Amino acid sequence: DEENISIMHAFVDEMEFTTLEFTEALRMFLQSFRLPGESQKIDRFMLKFAERYLKHNPGSFSSADTAYILAYSVIMLNTDQHNTQVKKRMTKQDFMKNNRGIDEGKDLEPAFLERIFDEINSNEIIMKDEHPGSGATTTNNVSPARSPSNVPISSAGDSLNDDVPARFRRKDVSQFSIASETMAFKTETMFNTLMKTTVSGSRKSIVNSAQHSREGSMDGLASMSASSSGWVAASQYEHVRGMFQTVWMAILTGISAPLQETEDMEVIMLALEGFKLATRVACLFDSLELERKAFLSQLAKFTQFAAVGSNLQDVKAKNLEAVKTLLEIAHLDGNSLGENWKDVVTCVSQLEKLQLLGGAEGDVTGKQRQSSERTRRESHQGNRGAGGRYLDEAAAEASSQSMTLAVDRLFTSSVKLSGPAIVAFVKALSQISWDEITSSAGELHPRMYCLQRLVEVSYFNMRRIRMEWSQIWAIMGEHFNKVGSLHTPASVANNNKANSTVAFFALDKLRQLAMKFLELEELPNFKFQKDFLKPFEIILSNNPDVKIKDMVLVCLQQFIQAKAKSMRSGWKTMFSTFQRAAKENHEPVVLLSFDILKSIFKTHFDSVIINGTFPDFVSCLVEFCKNRKFPKTSLHAIELLRQSITRVGELIKTTDKFIVQANPLVLTPNANTVATAVGEQNSNGVQMSVNSSQKGHEDDPNYKFWFPVLFGLYEIIMTCDLEVRTRGLTYLFDTLKTFGGHYQQDFWEVVSKGVLFPIFDDLRISKREHSKFSNKEDMSVWLSTTMIQALRLFIDLFAVYFDALRFLVDGLLDLLSVCITQENETLARIGSTCLQQFIENNVSKINNEEWDKICIMFIKLFSDTTPNALFFDISDSEPEKIDETQSPTRRSRPEKKDFQQIIVKCVLHLLVIQTLSEVLTTSGSNNESSIQGSDRSGSDSQPRRETAQPQSQSNATAIVYSSLSCKHLFELLDCLEQSYRFAQKFNANLELRMQLYKMGFMKQLPNLLRQETSSVSTYILVLVKMHGDQSLERRQGKPEVDKRLIPLCHDILQEFNSLDPESKRRNVNAWRPVVVTILNALVDFDDESFKEHIVRFYPEVVNLLLQELTPDIRNVLHSLLIRAGIIFGVIDVNRSVGGSLSRSFEFEREESVVFVDDDGGIAPELESVVIETVVHSTSVESTVVETVVESVIVVGEETSIL
Repeated sequence: DEENISIMHAFVDEMEFTTLEFTEALRMFLQSFRLPGESQKIDRFMLKFAERYLKHNPGSFSSADTAYILAYSVIMLNTDQHNTQVKKRMTKQDFMKNNRGIDEGKDLEPAFLERIFDEINSNEIIMKDEHPGSGATTTNNVSPARSPSNVPISSAGDSLNDDVPARFRRKDVSQFSIASETMAFKTETMFNTLMKTTVSGSRKSIVNSAQHSREGSMDGLASMSASSSGWVAASQYEHVRGMFQTVWMAILTGISAPLQETEDMEVIMLALEGFKLATRVACLFDSLELERKAFLSQLAKFTQFAAVGSNLQDVKAKNLEAVKTLLEIAHLDGNSLGENWKDVVTCVSQLEKLQLLGGAEGDVTGKQRQSSERTRRESHQGNRGAGGRYLDEAAAEASSQSMTLAVDRLFTSSVKLSGPAIVAFVKALSQISWDEITSSAGELHPRMYCLQRLVEVSYFNMRRIRMEWSQIWAIMGEHFNKVGSLHTPASVANNNKANSTVAFFALDKLRQLAMKFLELEELPNFKFQKDFLKPFEIILSNNPDVKIKDMVLVCLQQFIQAKAKSMRSGWKTMFSTFQRAAKENHEPVVLLSFDILKSIFKTHFDSVIINGTFPDFVSCLVEFCKNRKFPKTSLHAIELLRQSITRVGELIKTTDKFIVQANPLVLTPNANTVATAVGEQNSNGVQMSVNSSQKGHEDDPNYKFWFPVLFGLYEIIMTCDLEVRTRGLTYLFDTLKTFGGHYQQDFWEVVSKGVLFPIFDDLRISKREHSKFSNKEDMSVWLSTTMIQALRLFIDLFAVYFDALRFLVDGLLDLLSVCITQENETLARIGSTCLQQFIENNVSKINNEEWDKICIMFIKLFSDTTPNALFFDISDSEPEKIDETQSPTRRSRPEKKDFQQIIVKCVLHLLVIQTLSEVLTTSGSNNESSIQGSDRSGSDSQPRRETAQPQSQSNATAIVYSSLSCKHLFELLDCLEQSYRFAQKFNANLELRMQLYKMGFMKQLPNLLRQETSSVSTYILVLVKMHGDQSLERRQGKPEVDKRLIPLCHDILQEFNSLDPESKRRNVNAWRPVVVTILNALVDFDDESFKEHIVRFYPEVVNLLLQELTPDIRNVLHSLLIRAGIIFGVIDVNRSVGGSLSRSFEFEREESVVFVDDDGGIAPELESVVIETVVHSTSVESTVVETVVESVIVVGEETSIL
């Protein structure tokens, strides 16, 4: 009655089991009502208890099935430990052994089971229907202090008050004993269905224990009576056991011989009656298993049907009578047959074969079966020989109505078999069915009689309690897996239809059973549907026949169309099947499975969400994306995944709350939004394993929905074709940007470790070998497309959620460091650009601790890319393996194979210098270094002040510089200085460079001129900026700045003037931008600093006039001399000579150079000569230049500049 079941569910749903131990919850449950007597009703209560307990205690078990089985086990233990009629009690080891593998094949924690045993052993669970006088406490005047809930089963008779009349007391005790024994028997019967063997001596039923007790009493009585009389009338059937154990072998011998020797039917029938009675006696006692097997095995031999392949030509009437006797025994004592069910089923199978061989048209086979077997039957008719007459007679008898009814009764009465008996029966049917199929696999119409009967037994027994049915289906499901997957390479190659016939038949019957089974209710957290539908997945995976695969998908499609509303855990198996289909190479299979998946998304997506199978849905789509053989399907799949992301996002926004059905990931929708589509399914869910580290997050939508999506997109990015993975990459970061605002830090940690950083794992092995790629071309495509785009998107993600992702800065900097130090120059430059972008995008959010990390990163980059191997002991003639940790004087010379690595380090070191320069001195939009800008200066026609920096700096760069403390700046400057000193030292060591040249290191004399000039140029630019910075911190650091800047600039000018323009033209061109930087810095000094330091620089500045002046140096010298003239009173800023001075002022204003002092002046004639000569020195003779230089020197001496 559905109404009664709903009331029961509502009643149990009122119970609260949160944080309760399992035994406490079970005790509370059983003491809340009177447990019904029918096993089906008890089963429903136990199912609901298991579902409710797991809902309140998520993660305690893998599924509700475990709690369900354990509940029965605990009740059994309670009866065993506290019923006075049980003699040999269960030990703790027995209890643990009985519960092995009940947690989805895994064992429960031993300590947990030990606690349960100790709890039950010391504190009996008192069920409500076990209480003496339960429900009539008022009538029987039971004291409240000793209410039924406090009455232990072992002392129930003593719990009544002494003032209760004796007649009531005896009546209550009697009722209690009957109820207790009945409940114990029911419990044990149901629990035994879980065990594959019969109950051991330590766990015999209460009835048998009572029988043993009575047997001992009667034995004592018999011994007492024997002394006074020769015969004693037996009043208990237990007395038969001892006598039978004594004479059974003689009986077996006596009744076996006539069956073998005589044809007299009267004697034969008498012997068969003896077999029936002897077997009946043996079946009465569990301890007579050997005797029972002996009689049944011997009887099976007399049938001539002992094996599937037995010769049926010599079957006689007495053999068929033996078959009838065996069938009758099976009908009467089926619960006791055990392994002998195989003999019975074998006989039934051979009986059907006999009917076919004799050409009978009996009812047992039916017209359909006769038609399918006609060819095989005809092939046998020609081989009858002399025994043909007996075969026809035997076949006629086998097809008789009495035989047909006996066989049918065997299967229809299977519903009355006990749990262990039905399991044994099904196991025997499966074994004989497999023997039938394999023995006739080469025929056009293989035998499938037992397979058909197996399906019928399934129909008859589908209403059994779930514990029994689970055991039945464990056997049947495995059999269907084997039958549906049956194939041989030869049969497939030869297009043999025999195996396909069996598989089609099995699938069709399986479909019919599934349709029936899906009508049964499944509570949340159970997995009956999942297990029942599993054969479809296995058959599709193992059977190579495309038609079989197609039929599997058609069956699932029918289930969805007809039973979607009742689908619970079955969704999981369906998606697993579609996932396997997505890997196929057959287009019809792939297309059909994807079409079914699309229909699920359109019409049943809410049910998928509710039942916790959204991750399986995502995994299925990912597999379709991975199938490179069908690119269109892959693109459709990635788009379907994108649509599901949108729907999940909308669904989350419209939910009132999330609830967890035990440990599955289940969403309860808002009634006003999606309840209409979902119907009454919002209380149902499906078990999904949750990692122990994620406990407490079961109701978090991030873990339930977003992580499966993100991880699925990660798999697409790493495994799919270019177009698919490009879309996957875009959708991944779009999802993070759109919904990342709702993520907690712990979830960001999971995403970063499981999704984001693993994208770049190949970077860390690229220096050795990219195992992921089959060739360099694939690697190049990956690096130039997906990897680069992923890195840029990752940087953009930080700009959106920097505060939330702050804890990932270490990992990101490490990733960028690895990227920059790649041997692939493209990747290294992308890493450099991304580092600069990261700093500029988040400069206002980066704190002091993170600046420390950035500085440490640069220090490490400078150290890792420094080509220390260039320095070695030139006296060492034997090359050894490079060890850069050794000092240069002791390091061995490099081998030729190491040259490329050294050159790569030189290139990467220049890139690191350029990166730091761009971060500190140039705009984010201009990635060219200062020294590159100098190459264009010669083409400038307009006179201007040359600078290594662009004319306008971006705000981002200015903020980066302002955000760095003096400590951080000096740390970075130390890196630049060390790089400069290293290159300077190498360039000065001509002997070492010559040695490298002779070793074939380069085709020309090696040098680090570019490293030397670029590092020192950046070094000077930063120091100059710090020198002119008027902030308090920078002013405090000015002495250190001057200490670093002034001597270095002077030395560089001095070294530049010493270069021979003819022989050192390359060096001159390389150092010219640095000189321009220094001179511009002098021009930009404030008056005080300029006046202080120009005295030191003036001689070298004047000596520059002796060099071949290019426009860049000429213009900056022009500005410097004017500045010196104004500061020292040589020039009157208010007077103009020939327009030159005014033009220079216009240029200086454009360059934002401020003249703070306009006092003083010199003779107009001298001023005109100096200005015009400096500006046009390249067009006058050398004698004129020398004269001008002498004049400038004189002016310098007169004005104390020199």
